[in-house]
Amino acid sequence: MKPEAERDPWSDYASVYFRVIRVLAILDANHDHVISSSEIANAPTALWALDQNHDGKLTAEECGQGFEKAMDPQLLQLGRRAFMRLHPALAALDADHDGEISASEMQNAVAALKTLDKNGDGKLVPAELFPEPRAMGPRLRGW
Repeated sequence: MKPEAERDPWSDYASVYFRVIRVLAILDANHDHVISSSEIANAPTALWALDQNHDGKLTAEECGQGFEKAMDPQLLQLGRRAFMRLHPALAALDADHDGEISASEMQNAVAALKTLDKNGDGKLVPAELFPEPRAMGPRLRGW
């Protein structure tokens, strides 16, 4: 075990976040909380495994959102879109921001995920995948 001074401060949060956001869990094949260049390249194939009902798209629920389905339908749809927009990987994959990742968006997953690589090192680390706390309010206001 690493001494406290050497521990990555994001590691505990990343462990939970990667489990909750199913897209990250399925993309991170080796469970190291980094989406490597090879994992990014495999994204279109990996994402299909989340399509539980085999309808050719990923809903907010299939991506990890857990709202009560018995909610008012309009409020539920608003919550789905907000969930998809709040999380950077989901927002990048859901290019048309309709609250679902369509088959064509899954096919474009490599290019979409590469937009999150802020330092251009070919991989996505937790800091590039976590929602920005300052951005959470404005992102949700329009929904």
